[in-house]
Amino acid sequence: MIRNTLIDEVVRGITETVVKLGAVKDDVEKQVRATISANLDKLDLVSRDEFEVQRMMVTRLRERLEALEKRVAAFEEGAPKKSSGKRQAQQAETHAAGAAEQWANDEPAKD
Repeated sequence: MIRNTLIDEVVRGITETVVKLGAVKDDVEKQVRATISANLDKLDLVSRDEFEVQRMMVTRLRERLEALEKRVAAFEEGAPKKSSGKRQAQQAETHAAGAAEQWANDEPAKD
């Protein structure tokens, strides 16, 4: 009987200690979570949803950029070779003079 009483007291003591540790464990866990949360709030982080939206936008923009680069390359392949700026200016002058002459010939004479 003394033996059973001793065993009962030891078991009761262990049980009380485990219960107390359980409460302390919960408090420690809450404190650690609060500390981590407060420190994470100080950082400039985005949520997973916001990150995914940005990732999709960047992917879409990259695809559009690649398509535009292909269009520009195709345009450059089909475009005539560049002439010098002086040559372009002469061509523009000739074109303007021809247009002015045509306009003058199309106007009815005013007396």
